[in-house]
Amino acid sequence: MIHEHNTRSKYNLHTQFCNITLFQKSVLNMGVKLYNFLPSKIKKLDDFNRFKKEVKSAWLNNSFYTIEEFLQSESV
Repeated sequence: MIHEHNTRSKYNLHTQFCNITLFQKSVLNMGVKLYNFLPSKIKKLDDFNRFKKEVKSAWLNNSFYTIEEFLQSESV
């Protein structure tokens, strides 16, 4: 969590800024971006197995061919 008080981005993770393309496309950086793009109802889940199930079903319901296509989409 970024904040303890209630904000829209309370459940988002911080991304590190770096000019190096290798880091920008790294698993760590892309994982944080993908997590931050998830709906807050999924990010609020406490049970890890339930979290995995919800993420999987959200991604299977929408067919994305690239990460960029996923990040540009409006609904997950």
